[in-house]
Amino acid sequence: MALVDRGMVQVGRRSSIFVGRIKTCRIHDLMRDLCLEKAKNENFFHCINFQVSGDSLSNSKVRRLAFHSNDNIVDGLPCLTNNRERCLRSLLCFGPKAKDFNNLMKPLFNRFNMLRVFKFEYISSELSRSQYHQIPEEIGKLIHLRLLSIKVCGLVFLLPSSMVNLRCLQTLDLRAGGLLEMNLCTRRSMNVLSKLDHLRHLYLPDFFGHTCLDEDGLRLRLGNLRSLETLVNFDSRYCELDDLSQLTKLTKLSIKTFQALGEINPVSNLQSLSVKTFSRHSSDLIDIDPFLSSYPQIQKPRLYGKLVNPLENIFFPNLVKLTMGSNFLKVDPMPILGKLSKLRILAIGSSSYYGKKMVCCKDSFPRLESLSISELLNLEEWRVEEGALSKLFHLEISLCSKLKSYPDGLRNITTLKEIKLTRMDEDFMTSFNQKGGVENCHEHRSSKSE
Repeated sequence: MALVDRGMVQVGRRSSIFVGRIKTCRIHDLMRDLCLEKAKNENFFHCINFQVSGDSLSNSKVRRLAFHSNDNIVDGLPCLTNNRERCLRSLLCFGPKAKDFNNLMKPLFNRFNMLRVFKFEYISSELSRSQYHQIPEEIGKLIHLRLLSIKVCGLVFLLPSSMVNLRCLQTLDLRAGGLLEMNLCTRRSMNVLSKLDHLRHLYLPDFFGHTCLDEDGLRLRLGNLRSLETLVNFDSRYCELDDLSQLTKLTKLSIKTFQALGEINPVSNLQSLSVKTFSRHSSDLIDIDPFLSSYPQIQKPRLYGKLVNPLENIFFPNLVKLTMGSNFLKVDPMPILGKLSKLRILAIGSSSYYGKKMVCCKDSFPRLESLSISELLNLEEWRVEEGALSKLFHLEISLCSKLKSYPDGLRNITTLKEIKLTRMDEDFMTSFNQKGGVENCHEHRSSKSE
């Protein structure tokens, strides 16, 4: 906090549960340059950018290294693998393309077997998606590895059996920004994951692809990973739902489903739950009521997709943050949501509500501090009654094209200091200015419709 107060570090996001706790931060580009130079001089951290001519590794005893490539990162390998020292502990690789996946990985894994952190991120791959690309068996030599992150968009690859040697691995991140297919459900890959019993954080691929089921229809089994605290992109089509009840240390879960979810034995430590439902037909509704009822202690649920009874399942006593999207509700959700006494952050996203009128009733939302409303395409009127949103601090409204008037009730909220308006109608902006919206807040940002 001292660095924030002195302006050296800027706050990105704050915790929605613990007041005052900072979740993310950022620094000015000048401060970044100063930090990189200081880290290099102290031999704490080195950054090589192959986009800059003449940039190279000057100290062979560096322990932490990040390098950026303009084209094919294989071209920059000699500056690493030719060094005599093998003391590298952390290696971060970034770039736009990965032309030769195996030729890049093998020399790194052979040379630096003391690595604790290895992160490999590329925007696109020129490798064929018509065949599998296996991570080299040499990765099994990195027995001290704690974090492994491989994100290469467009790849289909297998986990080698040698990964069972990574007994210290705590974080495995296999996400990608675009389409990624990964065959995790072969017997070999299933055995690999089930034996990484020290894993605490597992991020599965964004998309499993159509080949992920085992030839006998077996699903990915994660029940042995008893130390898991974070599990993201759990897909009910390819993962065994009953395994969740065995993950007793789980605190964060993100699940995707095309089918109804039944009740399971509750995981007592779970705090954050994201459920995304996908319908094969536009009229389909997916019932997840029994599943949600298994987690009454949830503090931060995210509900995406068409649900049978989405609002009847959010009366959790500890609910602090709620995110909704693509729920296509026909009934105004505000009267129900306003009764959640501990709710601090509410985000009503794209197509969550299809009605024309929304009302925040008298004295509703007694502790809400942040409210985000976006892409409610039918919303024409929003009314805020006396005493509602009494502690609101931050308000965002975006892409509500039919909303013409800024609510009068917001003028009386003295705690409202931040307002962000994005691509709103001109009539709404005129109403906002006439009702003193700018004068009543410390920070106001707006972006008009194109």
